[in-house]
Amino acid sequence: MQRRTSAVLHENVSQVRATLEWIDQAVDTGRVDMDEELVRLLRGE
Repeated sequence: MQRRTSAVLHENVSQVRATLEWIDQAVDTGRVDMDEELVRLLRGE
């Protein structure tokens, strides 16, 4: 696998993990507003 492909894959996995962590926290707390860090990750910033 090329380095760029690997880097993109790792970045996408990080975004999915952050989203899943947010969902897990939303289920536990009932709080469904997105925090700034998740918004930035989903925007690719």
